[in-house]
Amino acid sequence: MKALILNSLVDRDSKVRRWSFNALAQLGEAADVPLMIGPWKENRADPEIFEAGLTALAHLLSKDDLLVILKEAEVCLDASALMALGQQTDSFSAELDAVRLGIDKATHGELRSATLLIGLKKAPNTLFSGRFPVSDVIGDLNTHPDPIVSQYSFWATVEHPDLGLDNVSVPPSQFSQLPPNVQGWAYRTLTKDGSKAVVHYDAIVGASESVHPEVREGVAIGLRDIYYDSLDVTVADWFVEERDPAVRDGLLEHMATHIAKSPAYRDEVMKAYRDAANGSVLRSRLEAANRDDAVALEMRRIAFQMNDPDLFASMIGPTMNTQNFNGPVNAGGISNSGVGNSGQVQIMSMAEAQAKVSPLLEQLRQALEAADAPEGAAEGTAIVKEAIAAPTKGKVEKVVDWLKSAKEGGDAVAGLGTLAASLYDKLGPLVHHLPNFL
Repeated sequence: MKALILNSLVDRDSKVRRWSFNALAQLGEAADVPLMIGPWKENRADPEIFEAGLTALAHLLSKDDLLVILKEAEVCLDASALMALGQQTDSFSAELDAVRLGIDKATHGELRSATLLIGLKKAPNTLFSGRFPVSDVIGDLNTHPDPIVSQYSFWATVEHPDLGLDNVSVPPSQFSQLPPNVQGWAYRTLTKDGSKAVVHYDAIVGASESVHPEVREGVAIGLRDIYYDSLDVTVADWFVEERDPAVRDGLLEHMATHIAKSPAYRDEVMKAYRDAANGSVLRSRLEAANRDDAVALEMRRIAFQMNDPDLFASMIGPTMNTQNFNGPVNAGGISNSGVGNSGQVQIMSMAEAQAKVSPLLEQLRQALEAADAPEGAAEGTAIVKEAIAAPTKGKVEKVVDWLKSAKEGGDAVAGLGTLAASLYDKLGPLVHHLPNFL
């Protein structure tokens, strides 16, 4: 993984380069620094990448060693550099305390860095003014013309423990007028506090019906740790209508967290858990969110039973499942699966499996064709088109294998977000029910 990240420092996509530096700021080591210096200097003209590299170096080096590198690179300790350094080290706190960033004169990049510092709880209280603390000024950035600055201002309000809806300058009734990328975080200022969420119930319902997936996902994530009377009705109805995998997964985490408070929550969570593959991201998320010991035990039982049916058979010896059918049966059209020692058999027709697979394949095809990195998605697109034309066991298995590599961080994942993991979880259980040939 480290080698992949270091190689990505020279990727042609600027976002990949920036997030590679961000990743190294979390898991890098001093031995990685020589491999980082060259790419860092080459991105001098891109402030976001250059500052991300500076942040990573601050994590890996002592102040004295870092100052040597900064001097060699002719980097001055201006406001931008100090805010980048402040994200990972307190060594420059005295210099950062002297910074005064006027929001009317600061660049968009400086304001983004400032809001990041606030969200990370690293900003001096006088960052914007010697007279007004950051809590009084952060709301002025909610309607900044740069949508990223606006988004970061709401993000910082959500992340900082002492900030909340009272520090927001936009009324919740007007959140829907903000850019979509901003709305997702704006609504999370409502869900940060359960008592505020109840008061603004109508705004949350309206956001759940937004045409923008990023808005609905923001609300779904924000709901995870709150619950109030009648919220389960809203969430259950929303979940039935929701088609975006990332949003559905967010709602499932909320339901798993509060599973003991609603029978509807329990039914949906356990169904999703059974349908997901062993070792899948979704199962891990549901297990982590669940706070009910009885449900946790049931999840472990399901995972254990589904892990390796042959293991059960080898433990107890040969078994036989007797199946009785009324009426003509075409044995070639039925696929059986189940636990050998339980006698439970799940029967799914091949036609039914193909009917479930086809829309998932089409969803993946559309996502790949719209991906940011067409070269990285080319192989997957070709495999998916073959499976759409003939959804056989072998062709869909190739798609699942490709999704597995994409989910684990290969080039093909570019542009797919969480969709790769979601479709992997859904397609995997269906493969064995498909015909070997058409």
